[in-house]
Amino acid sequence: MLVQDIALPGRGPTGRRAVDAGQVRYTLAGWLGGYAGQEDGARLSVEFRDARGTPVALSVLGPVTAAERSSRTALVECTASAAVPPGARSARVLLVLTRAGGTSNDGYADALSLTLATGGHA
Repeated sequence: MLVQDIALPGRGPTGRRAVDAGQVRYTLAGWLGGYAGQEDGARLSVEFRDARGTPVALSVLGPVTAAERSSRTALVECTASAAVPPGARSARVLLVLTRAGGTSNDGYADALSLTLATGGHA
C-alpha cells in the first residue's frame, strides 16, 4: 500500500476560492493491471478531505480484472474526472496492490497522477 497526502493550493486558479465555488475539476489517472489469468490487481483512489480531515468525496479506479485484460499480462488505462468538492483542503491518494492467489502479488500500476484544473478541463 502506498499513500500520499497532498495539501490543495491555498491560492491561485485551483485555490480554495475556486474549489469552494465549484470551479476546480480533478482527474485521477493511471495504468492498472496484472499477470496473465490471475486476479491479482491494483486499486487507485483519491479521497478529498475538509480542513478537519473529514472525508468529503472518494473516487476509485480498478482493480482491472483478468477478463478486462483478456487473461494477458497487461496494463489498462483508467481515469476518473469530477469536480473537487467545495470545502476540500487536501487529497489522499492511495494505491493498493492485492494478491488474490498464488505466492506473489502481481498487481501492477504505472504512470499514476492526480491533476487539478479550472473549468471543464482537468
